[in-house]
Amino acid sequence: MPMAGQKRGYGTYRGRRTARDILKIIAAVLTVLVVLAGGVLIYGQNYIVYTDDGVRFDIPFPFFSGNAAQSAISEADPVNIEVKTAEPEPEPEPESEPAQRLIYLPISAVSEGRVERSVQEAGASGVILDMKNDQGQLQWYLEDALASSLGLVVGTEELNRLLSDLNKGDIYTVARISCFKDETLPLSSEFAVAIRSNSGYRWSDPDGIRWVSPASDTVQEYLIQRMVELARMGFDEILLDNCGYPNRGNLGWIKPGAVYDKENLNTVIDAFLEKAKAALEPYNIILSIRCPDGVLTGEDTLTGLDAQGLEEYAQRIWVGEEITQVQLSEAGITRGEERLVAVVSAFEEEETQSQAQLALASF
Repeated sequence: MPMAGQKRGYGTYRGRRTARDILKIIAAVLTVLVVLAGGVLIYGQNYIVYTDDGVRFDIPFPFFSGNAAQSAISEADPVNIEVKTAEPEPEPEPESEPAQRLIYLPISAVSEGRVERSVQEAGASGVILDMKNDQGQLQWYLEDALASSLGLVVGTEELNRLLSDLNKGDIYTVARISCFKDETLPLSSEFAVAIRSNSGYRWSDPDGIRWVSPASDTVQEYLIQRMVELARMGFDEILLDNCGYPNRGNLGWIKPGAVYDKENLNTVIDAFLEKAKAALEPYNIILSIRCPDGVLTGEDTLTGLDAQGLEEYAQRIWVGEEITQVQLSEAGITRGEERLVAVVSAFEEEETQSQAQLALASF
């Protein structure tokens, strides 16, 4: 039975709350408030806005609902995000080689030690040396039975040394070779390859110089051997002059036949140039051809040279100063700005094309 004074349905009386209990409750509430305040400061500082009117929370709209969210959206300032992509730096354009200025000097300038001074005084960057001249003379020392028997070797071992030293320097060096215009080789009994007249005499051009036949394998081999020797000596460039059949003088007097076959002039010259190019390939040397202007304009079909052969075999093309890069292009020759060398009587100061003063008769 229930005890006296206890009401049915109520729990046991636990007594009156004391001051200590109230303090504990207050402390717990304060602790919770401190934790909440700390959380707000840590996680909500991005949303605290300080204004002249005080401090307010600017909570993003996902935390609102209904009209409050719409109001937050309408009042928010639009955010423009500009994405800048790093532009690649343009590649520097390759510097073009400066136009060359080349002067012709006699071989005596080498033995006398005046090449460098002469080049500087002329405002030039390189020199042209007549290593095989129109007389057929070879301006360096070599051991060749045929050349020696004809007295064509006029160079010395000392001159070879001086030439090698010159080729190692900063001056650009060009070795000129007069190919088939050769006064002496046609006189050799071993070279029964002279271009002859209808009457059987050795034919001569208006300069009084004889010519050997480009069709001779022996002549071709002789010339290619000379090119290789000069390449080994260290020249920067070999210039083939008179590299074809004659195109001036009494050409009607020339006796036709295997030595001078008008139907195969181009075939013969192309075959010679192909051999020369192959022989010089192991050497770091430029093979150039001095070309009659008429070959490029189509007016000269007598030498055996043509634009197609020049495009294929000549790294540089030496022509008269009237010929332009445009004419080279029209003839089917590419990279005219790099390959064209204008043969001039005097340098033009403003000219951007390579120029050469070549004090020799026109071919």
